Amino acid sequence: EMAAAIKAETNGKFDLQIFPNNQLGSDTDMLSQIRSGGVEFFTLSGLILSTLVPAASINGIGFAFPDYGTVWKAMDGDLGAHVRGEIKKAGLEVMDKIWDNGFRQTTSSSKPINGPDDFKGFKIRVPVSPLWTSMFKAFDAAPASINFAEVYSALQTKIVEGQENP
Repeated sequence: EMAAAIKAETNGKFDLQIFPNNQLGSDTDMLSQIRSGGVEFFTLSGLILSTLVPAASINGIGFAFPDYGTVWKAMDGDLGAHVRGEIKKAGLEVMDKIWDNGFRQTTSSSKPINGPDDFKGFKIRVPVSPLWTSMFKAFDAAPASINFAEVYSALQTKIVEGQENP
């Protein structure tokens, strides 16, 4: 609906084409494509963008913010302005509002995860993000950086027994 509305509002001057579910590649592939001009626009998690712009993951630091209201206030204020400035320095255009990928969730094929202690020794898929890898290592888990497009096969082949995702 959004693509059609944009096309109508711009009298066809802007034609937004949507390719869901990693049709054009993984998040890291898409980041490379946007940098080379192969793709003009896409949304991605700050965790993935942090491989290029480390400050982009600041709103995803585990347990750094007590609630969403605090995160939004920070990201709409000076902290968000700093992050957007760092993204622009990397040669990328950025919108005034930071993209939010939702609350982080853990799913498991082997056992219930009720608290941090349950991560000890747990083989978990995490986004390709140094921040998330180090956070789960701090929980004594065994994190594996795997693009989302490969999560299902990683679970099937038991490379991981769970995954973290919004």
